[in-house]
This record gives sequence, C-alpha cells and structure tokens, in this order.
Amino acid sequence: MLKPEKICDTMPFENGADPTWSRGNSVILRVGDRVFVTNNRVFPRRAPNNRTSLEVYEKRDGGEWKLVFYEEGVYQREPCPILYLGDNKIAVTVNPTVETYPEDMKVHMAPCTPLVYIFDISGEVRLIDTVKLTWDDPDYRFADHSYRSFAIDDINGNLFFTNQYLLKDGGGAHCWTLTDHEFKPLRAGKLKYPVRACYQNIAMRGGETYVFALRDIVEPVQEWKDYKYQVTQQHWDYDFRMVYLNYTPDIASQDFGESVVVCDRDATCGWVTNLDCCWDKNGDLLLLVCAQNVHHAFMRDKFFPGEKLETVLEVYRLKGGKVVDVQCIDKSREEEGSMADYAGFFHTASDGRVYIVWSKSTGLSDNPVPTGTYMTPVDALSAVPVKLLDTFGRIFGSKTRLGAGRSDVIDLYWPDGNKAIMYACCDLRNL
Repeated sequence: MLKPEKICDTMPFENGADPTWSRGNSVILRVGDRVFVTNNRVFPRRAPNNRTSLEVYEKRDGGEWKLVFYEEGVYQREPCPILYLGDNKIAVTVNPTVETYPEDMKVHMAPCTPLVYIFDISGEVRLIDTVKLTWDDPDYRFADHSYRSFAIDDINGNLFFTNQYLLKDGGGAHCWTLTDHEFKPLRAGKLKYPVRACYQNIAMRGGETYVFALRDIVEPVQEWKDYKYQVTQQHWDYDFRMVYLNYTPDIASQDFGESVVVCDRDATCGWVTNLDCCWDKNGDLLLLVCAQNVHHAFMRDKFFPGEKLETVLEVYRLKGGKVVDVQCIDKSREEEGSMADYAGFFHTASDGRVYIVWSKSTGLSDNPVPTGTYMTPVDALSAVPVKLLDTFGRIFGSKTRLGAGRSDVIDLYWPDGNKAIMYACCDLRNL
C-alpha cells in the first residue's frame, strides 16, 4: 500500500479553485526524477470568485516538497494546468484578471487575458517567458471562468490550446489555437457544439486530434427542472449528460468535423463524466468515462419508478474518430441506498502499456465513504485490480499527452478534505 504525503495546506476550495475544475488536464507533472505540482493559493480576505494566485511546488527524488514559484498580486479563479515542452522547459496556462478589484468586491466573469508561463527547470525553477496566445478573433472576451485545456503532440511537438470566451448574450463558447513548439501561431478556430460544452479532454498525435467535452447547460427538460427545484429549492442545476467529440485526422490542415455524441445518459436524466483520454500503444484513442443512469434517487422515484440506480466506470476505444468498443471496469448497483462514484486517469508505462488508475467511493456525494484507489491494465481489464490506497480522492496523474513521457512511476495527486493537497507514488517494477 502506498504512503500518502502532504504537499501543502490550502484554504477550502470554492468557486472553481478546486483542481477538479481542471479534470481534463493535470496539475501534476513528472519530468525524470522530478515532480511538479501547481496549486492555487486562496486569499481568505478577498471576495470570490477571482481570489487565487499561482503556486508551483517541486519534489526531487527522495526529497521534500518545496515551493519554487509564487506569483504575488496576480489574481485568477481556476487551476493552472502544467505541461512539459522538452529541453528542460515546462509550461503553465494562466488566466489572470485584467483589472484589480477591492478585496471585499465579489467579481464574476472578470475580464482576463489567457497566458502561458514558460519555466526553465535545468537547475532551479525560473520563469523565463510569458506568451500571449493568438486566436482567430482578436476581440474575444475572455474571463476568469475559462474551462481551458491543452495538449502537446508527442510526434511533432505542436501545441493545442482551448479557452472559453463570452458570447454577447452572456453564454460561453470555446475557441482553439495551434502553435508550433516555439509558440508560433499555425492555425486557429472555434469548437462548434449544439449548445455550450466544457471540461475538454484533448489528445493529439501526428496531427490527429480528439477533443472531448461535456454538455454543460441548465436542465433542459422543464418538467424535470421544475421538480428538481421543488425538492432542492435550487435554480442552479447544470446538466452533464452528454460527451461530445470533435475530431480531425490532421489539425494542421483540416478543420474539425461536426461534433458527435459518443456517450450519454440523456433519456433517463443521468450524468456522465469524461475523466481522461490517452493513446494506446497500437494507436487507438482511449476515453475513460464514469456514468450513472439516473441522477438523484428522488428523480428516479418520481419519473422512473422501479429503475435500479447504476454507476459504471468504462473505457471507450476509438479509431478514426469513431467508437469501436466499450468495456466496463467496475460497476455499482443500488444497494441499501449507497452508490459508487469513480475518478481516475490513464498512465503509460515505459514499455507503452497503458494502465487505468481509479478510485471509488460510496455513499452520498457530500459524505463519501472511501473504498480505495486501484490500478488496472487496459489490456487485462478482467484481471483483479491492484489496490494502491485506502484513501479516496478525485485523483490526478502525470499524463503523457501533456508531455510527461512514459514512466514506470505512477504519481497521484488529490485534494484531501478541501484542506490539504496530497501526493503518493508507486513504481510499477516493484508491484
């Protein structure tokens, strides 16, 4: 069993400061025997939402976690994904607010400028450059609520970035930009969805690009919306029941095709989470999904009486932008009112073998009961999973599609009770 250690203390997460807001990316990165983590320092005296600032922590093999970068006086809202560029350089995306606000002023959708910070890690960590990305429209209105994402092409080194911009009606949409390894603009455009979609997972190899996103809209079925409000007295109820895919065989020369739905629980008022995506060693694209058939037992009792609640953790396999196979890793059916929730990510070992690192909890979402964190090889899903931790957390890992490279060391990062950032690692060669 792994031994967890604390990276740092943190203020309670809220309003997007939680790393789970960045589920399509990663805030932890391994480069050789060094591990880097980005964290949001939350300022208790500032009113939400844009009240966090970037921190970077580093751990060298056998050493302690150290704060190696802290940005003072620059405020934003959401986690800062991290990526390895090669040549002893790492990149961190930030969405700092354009203006400064009084500490007691609550600011929503504060104007921002998407930037990329470049750090030299050949010795001590040093900020050496700041890149302002170029989009297809210079007048986009970007805000602190960004849902941004990015990936690196591990064949040609090109970089792909997405960011949410504000529409005139107050809604949000996503644009993208492609650069070469030196951040020279190559192409740019918009991601087209039938409605708003967020939480992108991106994978790019040799120009072939997959962008997965969750449908992110207020409950669209009026009857369901009315009943939810009757029970919860909350108008704020977003629907995450569809995973969209935008695909192109070569982003350098071809635009994305129309978005298609690759997974949904729409008919039964369920929910879906697109946890991660990864290239298999045979060139297939893998998508990790958690889904539940009906969201909320009270919705089942009212609209789908007799239906047993079921939550699944599944791997979708895609070729050429199309789903060719779906396999279940774990499943939870309703028993004594206790249901499971899953989180996880893909990890690629040095020999190219892909593993799923996943965690499971049961009980109510506001009081989860941990059952453990496990590891399962993608090519042996029927095998008994290896248990790594008793602790449950919405775990993150260092990802090859973010430039981490293949490694026999699996790194895990998770927020613990919204008070601390935790870390553990294991060596596949010792299991």
